[in-house]
Amino acid sequence: MRPNNGAGSNQYKSRSGGCGAGLLPADSGLLDQVVSPSVFNRCRCGGLWGGDCRVLVGPPDWAHNGHPDVEGLRLAARDQNTPPAVLERLSANPDQTTRLYVYGNRACPQVVLGGHPEWVPPRDQIERRAIAANPRVPSETLHLLSWDAFWEVRRSVASNPSCPDIVLCRLSGDNNSIQTAVARNPKCPPAVLRNLSQSNQTGVQVAVVSNPGCPADVLERIMARLHPDVVTAALCNPSVTPEWLGHMSLSPDQYIRQAVARNLACPLPVLQQLGKDSDPDVRGAVAGNPSSSPEVLGQLLSDPVVLVSRAAAANPSLPRSVLAMWQLAR
Repeated sequence: MRPNNGAGSNQYKSRSGGCGAGLLPADSGLLDQVVSPSVFNRCRCGGLWGGDCRVLVGPPDWAHNGHPDVEGLRLAARDQNTPPAVLERLSANPDQTTRLYVYGNRACPQVVLGGHPEWVPPRDQIERRAIAANPRVPSETLHLLSWDAFWEVRRSVASNPSCPDIVLCRLSGDNNSIQTAVARNPKCPPAVLRNLSQSNQTGVQVAVVSNPGCPADVLERIMARLHPDVVTAALCNPSVTPEWLGHMSLSPDQYIRQAVARNLACPLPVLQQLGKDSDPDVRGAVAGNPSSSPEVLGQLLSDPVVLVSRAAAANPSLPRSVLAMWQLAR
């Protein structure tokens, strides 16, 4: 039996007293589906609901027939606390932005991402890219999308930290953009990184040496080529040896010295040396490095360049007593 909404000409009635985001279909006898309070807090109409703190998504057929508040649906689609059943319904919504938010949601149920044999990829390559980028996507889906005709989709697969090793190995032979994505993947096998280090493309080399899993011998071999961009990226890698950090701290290139000064594994003697560097950006990198000693930071507090002294004052390794004395002396 249909409830009487008290106004035959109105298709919807509102639980919020006129707020569009709270509209209910007048003939709704179905169970209301609600999303989390975090969606409510971001809803432009949320304050009118008092203590209810819930945003209505609507009965099941709304996901297919449209919704009077698209913005509310999009908020629900990207909220990680939205119930999986609601996300599954929203994945069939006519609004593509809503579907993209669902595909990118880490709470998205695997049945939407290809968790069953009958799953068919969306026709739009933008949606396939969104699915391929989700870390929760099943490995079978990544295998399938790694053969996609659009290289952008294959690049999303290569960037996914859940991508299987066998897929990363095959994609490492794809175009330069995909090779770069493979090399940046934190789960990329060392053997694949070693192979990609042979590339003559600077972008691929930078991606290889930026990967925390890059073998130490590969880092040293690539840095020996002395390409400034590659060396700068390699020096930011936590796996670089202290010997190389000390060697590169003598470089005439200020950007290389900055990269050395930013490295958390930089030896204290090297940081002390770079703290006296003629370039203020290098000194600022030392001042911002949490590995810098209190003595070096104390010296940099009196640096003539304001940005350097402020960086030293904000460093968590600076003792509070030293900071208090510096603030009193200003």
